[in-house]
Amino acid sequence: MNVLRPTLLLDLDRTLLDTDRFYNAVWTFLEAKYQVDLPAELARAKSFFHYQGELYDYDFRTHLRSLGLDPEQIKKQFLDHYGEESFVFPDAQAALALQSDYTLEILTYGSNWYQLFKLAACAELAALKMTIILESKAVYLQHKYLVGRTILVDDKPLAGYSDVEWPEHVEFIWLNRALDQPVLRSNKGVAIKSLIQLKSVLGRE
Repeated sequence: MNVLRPTLLLDLDRTLLDTDRFYNAVWTFLEAKYQVDLPAELARAKSFFHYQGELYDYDFRTHLRSLGLDPEQIKKQFLDHYGEESFVFPDAQAALALQSDYTLEILTYGSNWYQLFKLAACAELAALKMTIILESKAVYLQHKYLVGRTILVDDKPLAGYSDVEWPEHVEFIWLNRALDQPVLRSNKGVAIKSLIQLKSVLGRE
């Protein structure tokens, strides 16, 4: 009898990817290679944010074009410059190690081009299916993954998905790197300090 493997959905930004380090590296690269006015452009970045409630998408490609830069050329040059350097958090390996028991997928919010650029800077994640959405995950998951066990791990707390009721068929684990303990269980669910705690929380130890 075939047993359906549980699906483990992993957020990309600030869950698997050290987004702040990636963002700073890109702009430092642009400053060094193209003499971009870094303080001015970092201050201007929010003008390229597109908001949907509390969610926002950064249109980085349009920001680059506004500077007279070719986004595809920048992407290639940046990836060539950093070579094998990875921008994933070290504890992401603990999540990737669960592939023998779970179907791992990335579920991320943002613009298609920018999210794919980030993924390209993370060779360890290349084999994972990534779904890019521009709607709340709570909305997206209402009618997805209806068969079998599904878990989402996200650095955004469940309270942040208040636009609709969270779908009952999707378990939620909050990755809160600021926790002062490895695991926090409450009537609001489970929070973990690091992806290292995933295995035990999921009942695999």
